[in-house]
Amino acid sequence: MKDKLNVIKFGVYLVVFFLFAYGRWYNLRVIHLGSMGAALFLSINYAAIIGLMSYFTMDLILAQGFLRNKIKYIKISFGYLLILILVNYLGAPSFANKMLVLETCATAIYTLIMVRNDMKKRLNYLLNIENRLPEKYLKSHPLKTTLETVFRLFPYPEPLGLYKIGNATEDAPVYVTGNYELTVRRVCKGLIDQDCWLLVSNSRGINIWCSSLANHFGTEDIVDAIQLTRLSEKVKHKKIVLPQLCAANISKERIEKETGFVADFGPFSIENITEYMQKPLIPEIRLATFTWRERLEMSIGSPIILSIALTFIYNFINLKDLFIMIPAIYVLSILQGIIFPYRLIKNIMVWSIIAGCGIFIFLYVLSCGLWHIMTFRTILTISLGFVYLVNEFSGWSPLLKYNFIPRKKTEITVDASKCIGCNTCIKVCPKGVYLVENRKATVKNLKACVLCKACYKQCPTSAIHHSQDK
Repeated sequence: MKDKLNVIKFGVYLVVFFLFAYGRWYNLRVIHLGSMGAALFLSINYAAIIGLMSYFTMDLILAQGFLRNKIKYIKISFGYLLILILVNYLGAPSFANKMLVLETCATAIYTLIMVRNDMKKRLNYLLNIENRLPEKYLKSHPLKTTLETVFRLFPYPEPLGLYKIGNATEDAPVYVTGNYELTVRRVCKGLIDQDCWLLVSNSRGINIWCSSLANHFGTEDIVDAIQLTRLSEKVKHKKIVLPQLCAANISKERIEKETGFVADFGPFSIENITEYMQKPLIPEIRLATFTWRERLEMSIGSPIILSIALTFIYNFINLKDLFIMIPAIYVLSILQGIIFPYRLIKNIMVWSIIAGCGIFIFLYVLSCGLWHIMTFRTILTISLGFVYLVNEFSGWSPLLKYNFIPRKKTEITVDASKCIGCNTCIKVCPKGVYLVENRKATVKNLKACVLCKACYKQCPTSAIHHSQDK
């Protein structure tokens, strides 16, 4: 199976490479940039970088996993691509050729450095027998955070590990998280005042919510982390606290059977960990939030696929248009992310179409009457891109059902004869769908269900019947 996937990925690479090489070469010859050899060399470099990015994207789609040096390489490749585009249109032919040689050498050196650093970090972890928490998780990284926000769709894995936080002893609690770098840093900062252990398990370098719902983070990964880090030798007790948002793909029974550790689900946000330790059944700490800061972060990351698609399409048309379209799309994405909960029309599809038409009219009038910097094609692309982004944004929110997936009306019933009032559904539901009264669960807010599957998968007596349970 692995060989077939590699053949598929290599086939995609070849197709993308030849398409981009021909399109760029044709475009360069039309605008007469240098000699035939210069245009060919420029096209091959350009196509190789795009092909490499498509190869890594196939890795993501096929869930084959990413190495840290691959992630950093794809980011430097994206910057390299932007420089190539600038050189194409702003640089003289002789300057372009010199820049290409310099950039190719610099990229090769950078890749070797990343591989060396990756090996060095793995070795340091193996020698970290005292389980010291790396200082990098507690430092502020503005540039890294910015890159991780823009390229949020791509995995950014950290090594698996077991770390001491504070004065952790054999009796200290154990908290589990995934190995998405940004998540690890935020969890560490949220636990800095606690005396505890942090177990970093393999979520494929993706955040917990997305990796769990996509079946990339599950029971096996937590079992492997417990066994690989020899957790049972570090603590006397047999309890671990899992992220609430991984409940849709976790079997507590299997974890206990294979490791002896009893699992419980913590709060929605690490910021509520103190309240959880005092009163774990407080409903408020279980509810998903989507603050303006969180919406801003997601809206910055959501246009990346659209940007890559537009780069592919306009490779055969005119790359100059991207200098207007890409910034405009990002600005509109940020604005719609901020006002998303306050939109006048609640139906996302209708709202996106009406807002897209409004943006088209505004840009058309503005361009025709004042600036004359946008063509009709550019205005239409920006407007259609905005319609797509608004619908896509629903999939980035923990508060909404993904808008592009058709589904029947949700139905949930609770079999009172089987319900034992264990409050498991309260612990795992991020939307407060359930209410437990007189030791029996009832459906309180059916419309709020986001189809995460956690409730009926975690119910110990199978008392919950959900229309999404196949």
